Amino acid sequence: MPRTAQRLGGRSLAEARLGDELVVKLSSLRRGKSPRLVREDLEYARALAEVEAQLLPPVVVLAGAMTVVDGWHIVLAARIRGEEEVRARMLEASDEEAT
Repeated sequence: MPRTAQRLGGRSLAEARLGDELVVKLSSLRRGKSPRLVREDLEYARALAEVEAQLLPPVVVLAGAMTVVDGWHIVLAARIRGEEEVRARMLEASDEEAT
């Protein structure tokens, strides 16, 4: 099934409005470009994994490409916790605009 046809939070991606908070499968997300010098800080991700998921902000995902533009450490924390989904907000922008 194509990514855009997946059911996300009870709605398809096509039915969701940009900026809506959705629940997306971790397996559907791709790692985006990062301005950080160190792209992944596993200690930070482990620390975030100790925080209840509901207390963390949703990740920001580039619509269409399903690329995480903000919140990759939250995605890593969810994986560490053994979760399969994460809350996300969709962003409509080009790769250049998003970074």
